[in-house]
Amino acid sequence: MRQGLETSGPEPALVRQAWAEWLGTLPWNLFLTITFDAKKVNPAIYRHPDRPVHYVGKWLRARLSPYSRLFLASEAHLAGNYHVHGLYSGSCNSTYKLWRDLYLKYGLSRVEVVKSRQDVASYLTKYVAKALTYYYIW
Repeated sequence: MRQGLETSGPEPALVRQAWAEWLGTLPWNLFLTITFDAKKVNPAIYRHPDRPVHYVGKWLRARLSPYSRLFLASEAHLAGNYHVHGLYSGSCNSTYKLWRDLYLKYGLSRVEVVKSRQDVASYLTKYVAKALTYYYIW
């Protein structure tokens, strides 16, 4: 499901707080970061805010457990390109294999075990939701 949320309204801080509270209640296992390599991915994918999350979300959904949860959000670089941050909840046989698959498919990637749900929720809302216009929830 692809949705949009405009956070430039009169109370963006309240929207960020609501996102952080909601995301912090879910049992996330992994924190993901995907940065696109122009040699591996068509630049048209990462130059618009909604395309990266849809592209990565569809790919991950086909490879991960159908009983899992996924939250992806795009964040703009200063150069105008977008990268993806995400949270994953579900079974994952190997974080190394997931990292390797992401790296081979997209480029520079990170897969980290979540130590604090609240910390990753706060990170996503502080740095990503500040300009959150597109996200992907599964």
